[in-house]
Parts: sequence; structure tokens; C-alpha cells
Amino acid sequence: TLSSGPDSAFFTGIALVTIACLAFSLIESKLILPAHIAHIKFTEVKPNGWRARFNNRFNQFIHGPYRRTVENAVQWRWAVLAGFVAMLMLSWGLVAGNHVRMIPQPKVPHDFPSIGIEMNENVSDRATIEALKTIESVIWQIEEETIKEYGSGMIRELLAFNESRTEARLVIPLVDEDARHFNTFELARKWRENIPEIAGMKSFSIEDDVMNGGGDNGEFGYLLYGADIKSLNEAGLRFIQMLQQETGLYDVSSTIDPASKEVRMELLPSAYELGLNLRSIANQVGLSFYGGEAQRVIRDGEEVRVMVRYPRLTRERFSDLKYTVITTPEGEKVMLGDVVTLSEEPGISYIRREEGYRSVYVYGAIDEEQVEPNEVVASIDQKLLPQLFDEFPDVQTQLGGDIEEQQAQQDEQIMFFVAAMIMVYILLAVPLKSYGQPLIIMSVIPFSLTGAIWAHYLLGLDLSMMSTFGLIAAAGVVINDSLVMTDYINQKRLEGHSILQAVQEAGCARFRAITLTSITTFAGVMPILFETSLQAKFVIPMAAALGSAVLYATLVTLLLVPCLYLILQDLTTLFGKFFGLFPLMKNKLTGKSPQLS
Repeated sequence: TLSSGPDSAFFTGIALVTIACLAFSLIESKLILPAHIAHIKFTEVKPNGWRARFNNRFNQFIHGPYRRTVENAVQWRWAVLAGFVAMLMLSWGLVAGNHVRMIPQPKVPHDFPSIGIEMNENVSDRATIEALKTIESVIWQIEEETIKEYGSGMIRELLAFNESRTEARLVIPLVDEDARHFNTFELARKWRENIPEIAGMKSFSIEDDVMNGGGDNGEFGYLLYGADIKSLNEAGLRFIQMLQQETGLYDVSSTIDPASKEVRMELLPSAYELGLNLRSIANQVGLSFYGGEAQRVIRDGEEVRVMVRYPRLTRERFSDLKYTVITTPEGEKVMLGDVVTLSEEPGISYIRREEGYRSVYVYGAIDEEQVEPNEVVASIDQKLLPQLFDEFPDVQTQLGGDIEEQQAQQDEQIMFFVAAMIMVYILLAVPLKSYGQPLIIMSVIPFSLTGAIWAHYLLGLDLSMMSTFGLIAAAGVVINDSLVMTDYINQKRLEGHSILQAVQEAGCARFRAITLTSITTFAGVMPILFETSLQAKFVIPMAAALGSAVLYATLVTLLLVPCLYLILQDLTTLFGKFFGLFPLMKNKLTGKSPQLS
């Protein structure tokens, strides 16, 4: 609920629902359920044949193979710990080796992909329509190739919309997912590779992902800023060229509009002699070309402003700009070309400033099937930006886009996670009256990550933010199982059992409760794993992480937790002996006996 950023509302909704469910669950279990049970009349139920056989075999397994396994495990507890740590490191190797990729959000193919185009400001409506027709012909050409290769197509229909004079969009509803020969991402890749360069088109973008990452800021982006606007524009265009050559990057664009030009004026020495400055000259040029209000008249009950400006032919040619008449403070008339130098430069779609400097924003999208977002940032920072700085030393950069927001969000979540773990540790340490036992209970959290990673690897999923939610949910389940085991060991020790007997008895006594909790949790999320609907694809990574982490944590709880309990005892004994040597050493150095000290 304390999260900030663009996705904070999403996180807050999940947190509030979870807190409400847990609160009502606590009320139900502590107040309502006992009252219901108190009025139930229990009658002895004789187990039938299959139930008796199942219970007998289940108990035989617990007191037979499982008990012997625990006895051997606690004897070789350090080796068992090393084995689980090695398995955790091996699992993380799948992530480090990109066998299981880490992405910000799961990619969900769209059933209604669309292509948006943006034309230059100086084009006509007809040019925008012609650009749409060109892209439409490419789409139908690829559809014909698909029909020839597979026997049927993938497009149901095609819808075209004009959003404005310079913007338009094509929406392409696809056939049912079962009838598609490849996913939407592959289809969009074919469109992207075959759409030609169209005269007057500034950029185009394909929305093939339901999450529609990027938006106006792009999935990745860099803010370029500096004092020299000409150098800044050149650096932006050069940076775009460099990004377009990189693998896995597409729809690269910027706030620079190469078709629109802006005029820059620099004062000549004669302007200073005449008492002119840029502000007064710019105001007069604006009045000449945009117009100044001469009067207002009433027509049909509405007020109409009458503007006076230069004729259209004079206003449309850059060469005529220097003949604009400028009035000096003394009332003299001079030509604009006599007091300033005029130059044309690429225009910027909208003005951004960073630390007081004019800035250009370069952004684009990432094909996450070819490259990871973090790899994109690393490659740009290590390879492209040094080249850009060598060519344009006066330009500075700053990361932006979805990646920048996600990195800030990840840093924030790490901070909150550490704070939450500290709170959990305190809540466990107070009732257990131990500093070490909470660490045993919480140790199952990192080990449960092993199961989640292998599940993603076997199912071909990527680790994403939804996977993190599944791991957080699994953490609550596995901590509960580990707490049940540790608490039972403490009870047996209070009853006078040795620590070895208490560990073995706890595993056998709590085996049924721990396995039932894990199996029911896994069974609850299993239907989601086999669901094929569009909505389910959002939560499949979460279900996979939750179910697999709980299953693997069951093994950790039943085998590793007893070993960790004894390892804690070993360390306590070792440190006790180590620190117990200090009084003896002090007595020997001072010549005093322990009895007299």
C-alpha cells in the first residue's frame, strides 16, 4: 500500500484485498469457527476399507521411509544444507544463463493488434489515408502468404480509423487463438519487417501486447539535453540511427520532427547599434506572420476578431522572411535580414527542459523474445552512449521510459521487502524468545525460490512481476509450515525429550498437516496453469510461482528445517565453548585461579 509510481494503484488494490481476506480469515478461525464446532456432536466414524488402507499406508510411510530419511539427514545435516544451497545456486544459474529470463511484465499476445501511424505536420489528409492504404496492402499480402503456407489465414477483418489529420490507426481482429498458426508477436514482427518507408510518415507503432508497454514514453527512452539546440538535434538523430541498428529494438522515434522546421535568429552587430533585441524582433515577426488584432466586429451575434498580417505568398516562403520590416526604438524601418542571421533547423514536437536546458527525448520498444530489457540498457550504456559522447561532448543523457520507472519501482520494492522481513523476524523472535529460531523459519523463503525457477523453466515462462506476487504469497504459506515444525520441536524439548528425539518426532507428527497444506494450495492454483483464456495468461506466472514454491518448500520444511535446528544447536555450542575460553585465558595471564576470580 506504500508503493508509488505508475503501478501503485494496482499494487494497492492487491494489498488491500489480501489484508481484508486475512483479517476476515483470522476472525473466522478465532471467533466463529470455535463456536460452530462447539455445537457439533461428534460420532465415532468407523473407517471403511479404502480409508483404512490409505491411513495405514500413509502412517507406514511416515514412520518408515520418512523417519529413516530424517534420521540420516540430521546425522549428515551439514551435507544436507550444502546440497540445498547447491540446488539453489544451480537454479539461479538458470536465470543468470538466460534460460529463465527476468522481464518487468508478462507479455500477453493481443487478440486485436493495431498499427498506429503518425504523419509529419505538413502533410495533408489524403497523404495520411494513402499511408494507411499502403500498410493495409502489406497486411493483406502477408495474410495471403499465410494462407498459401498453412491453408488458412489469421485475420478476421481490418478496421481503419482517422484519429486526426496526421494520426490514424488500423485495428486487426484475429481469429480464435486455437485457429492461429503462430502468435501475435510473430505476426507483428512480419508486419514490421515488410512495412516500407512511406513519404511523409514520421513513425508507426504496432500494439501486439495486451499490457501495451511503453505508451507515450516508450518501453525504453533516453532524455538528451544540452545548451546548443543544433548539436542537440544532431545528437538525437544520430542516436536514433544507432538504436535502429541494434537487435531487438523497434519503433524508435523521438520528439524531433524532421519535416517541421524552426527558424533560429542570431543578432548581428548592427542590431545592437539600433537598440534591438531578440524579444522585440521576435514579437514583430510574430505580428507579421501570425497577425495582430486590428478590431473586433459583431457578426450574427458572435464576436469576430479581425487580424492583420502579411499576404499568404509572403508568409509561405522562407526566402521572403528576411524582407520582413522591423521597426527600431527610434522609429526607423529596417529589413529583418539586415539585423539578424536566419537559419532553419529540425523542429521539436514539444519542448522539454532538463536542468534548464532544451532537451530531446528518444524512445522505442523492445522485442523481449530477442533481448532482455536490462540487456538493452547495459548495451546502450556501455557501447552506444560512449560513441555518442565522443561525437557530441556537450550533450548529456538520462534514462527514461518504462525501464526507468520499473527500476525505481524495483528499488522501492526491495526496500519494502527488507522492512517486511525485519517485521516478520521481530514478530517471530518475541514469542519464540530466540534470535536464531526465526532465521530457521525464514530460511525456507529463499529456498522456495528453487521450485519457482524450475517451474518457470519447465513451463517456458519468464520471471515477471506477477511471479513476484506468487512468491510473496508462497512466503506466507511456507513460513507457517516452518513455524509449525519449529514450535512442535520446542514443545517436545520442554517435555524432556532430547533435541534429536524432538526433531524426529516433530517431523513425523507434523508431516500430515504440512503436506496437506501444500497439496491443497497447489491443487487450488493448478486449474489456472492449464487455463488458456486471455485473462488467465496474466496470472499463470503467479500461479506457477505460488504452487511450485509451496511444493518445494514442503521438502525444505520436512528435511532441511530439522537439520537447521540441529545446526543452530551446533553453532550455539561452538560459540559457547569459544567465548568460554576468554575467562580461562584471562585467569592464566593474571595468575589467578578461576575460584578466586
